[in-house]
Amino acid sequence: MLVDERARRLLTDDLLRVHGEEVTDILMAHLPPVGWADVATKQDLGNLATVLRAEITGLRGDVTGEIAGLRGDVTGEMARLRADVSGQIIRQTYWVIGTFVTCMFGTAGLVLGVLQLAR
Repeated sequence: MLVDERARRLLTDDLLRVHGEEVTDILMAHLPPVGWADVATKQDLGNLATVLRAEITGLRGDVTGEIAGLRGDVTGEMARLRADVSGQIIRQTYWVIGTFVTCMFGTAGLVLGVLQLAR
């Protein structure tokens, strides 16, 4: 039997007449506010849990794959950056050494020139 608002009202009125307001309130609080067809059962919750676990497992696989892809991208990018920085350091080192040697030869030439003029 489907319990609708009319049936709930009849039950409430009868309970009030027989048991009084306090007992009626207690009993009516234990009835669902809607029909029993709208109440979730343990089986409904179990089915929902199974579906959610499957979805979470699928998402976990997707995220794991995405993270692996990102790691690969980052590893490749880091290797390119290392090579670029290494090349820049080598060029900078050659430039510093070349500048130093050029300054040394220039200074040596200047000293020799001054010594030639001083004789």
